[in-house]
Amino acid sequence: MKVRTTIRPDQELDVDEAEYTDLQRQGLLLPGIHAEQFDIAEQVASEAAKPKSASKKEAE
Repeated sequence: MKVRTTIRPDQELDVDEAEYTDLQRQGLLLPGIHAEQFDIAEQVASEAAKPKSASKKEAE
C-alpha cells in the first residue's frame, strides 16, 4: 500500500502491513485529507511554474 509520512510528505512510500502498522503506531502517517491537500497544492504549483503561451500575453 502507498502512504505518505510526516517526515517526507512529498514522497509516496510503498509499505507492507507491518510497516504501515509501525508508522501508524509512531504517529508518522500523513492523514488522507492532508495527503490530498498536498497533491492539490503540488498540482497548482506545477501549473504556476509552466510558462504562459505568447497568445495569452498578447491578449492581456
